[in-house]
Amino acid sequence: MKNRDLIIKSARRLDKFTLDDIILVSEIEEQEVKDILSELLNEKIVVKNGNIYYFNIKGVNNDGIDEVKPIIIEDEVGYDYFLTLSKETQERIRSYIALLNFVNQAGGKNSKQLVELCNQTSGYKNISLCTLGRIRTNYKRYGLKGILPAYSTGNIESSIPDELFNYFKKYYLTKEKLSATDAIYKAQKQLQAEQKIEQPYAYTSGAFLRKLKSEFSPQQIKYFRNNIVPPKEKSETKKEIKEPLDMLFKDAAKIYFNRLKTENKFEKIMHQKQIIRTI
Repeated sequence: MKNRDLIIKSARRLDKFTLDDIILVSEIEEQEVKDILSELLNEKIVVKNGNIYYFNIKGVNNDGIDEVKPIIIEDEVGYDYFLTLSKETQERIRSYIALLNFVNQAGGKNSKQLVELCNQTSGYKNISLCTLGRIRTNYKRYGLKGILPAYSTGNIESSIPDELFNYFKKYYLTKEKLSATDAIYKAQKQLQAEQKIEQPYAYTSGAFLRKLKSEFSPQQIKYFRNNIVPPKEKSETKKEIKEPLDMLFKDAAKIYFNRLKTENKFEKIMHQKQIIRTI
């Protein structure tokens, strides 16, 4: 325990160090240092990126927290598609995975400092804190395919509800030539009117357009947007009711006399029933 405390103090003082650094400062045998660092990594007291260790200022207590497994890109769904991408794109994706692993290893705390440290040592192009937030969210929702560009099977566009997408096509693929944003708005408004959604949600128009291009060729889309008549909006105006004052006098008189006849017949029937009851 004494040597463990010494290594923790040394790590805190150095902040960023290699295995050789900590051996030199602590004067402890290499194998023991490795064993202690392994424990500290598991407890997230230190984090590691490549051959560089960092003292985790906001070390995370693992009690009640599931261990986050490192992301192994070769085991992920979508790896086959990843291999078809350009070398530059593959390198960018690998930098995202490296950053996610680094941040996850540190327990997800103090992200700004972790991003800065990773950028300094990863060997990849710098990644912003904003980009980390985006890729983190997409990976949680969709795995590796969530951070792959234009993944062709089971991509992010699959999260668009079918009903919403069908209404989007109904409004977008017409010669009214609405923008994608306006078509999404109209589609959601119609779903609200049909009480199928309670409130509109924020969608990117790019997701709808990419999904549309997976179903139709550019020539088909162009044809629809130049030849298809837009759907008619439902009119809320009530049908005009013909008022009696608009009738000819003879027609109104006819209706009046017919009504009198009906009333007289009804009175006669009621009178006859009354007589039968009294007999």
